[in-house]
Amino acid sequence: MPYQAAGADTTKKIDFQIRKTDAEWFETHDRFWLSATPRLFEWLRWIIVLSAVTYAERRTNSILLKSLSIVCYFFMLVSFQSFFAQCKFENFPRVKSGRKQFL
Repeated sequence: MPYQAAGADTTKKIDFQIRKTDAEWFETHDRFWLSATPRLFEWLRWIIVLSAVTYAERRTNSILLKSLSIVCYFFMLVSFQSFFAQCKFENFPRVKSGRKQFL
């Protein structure tokens, strides 16, 4: 994912009650899968690398590898948190209260 400036608006609005034509839905699905698939494989690479580091750390009991795995897990957790914090969900089905939607 390319670097984005600190002040850039990267929020992705997800509206559950939006009305679209079939062609618009096809375009939305295409854009989603074309952007989600590379991100999924990027995360899978992270998981494979973390698994290899964890495996090596457990086999050797190396404090250096233990430290590396802790740092990598922390970075992955923060990366997931940052990615999902960009999503703003609106108009949940069956939720009428604005306060409940905020939670």
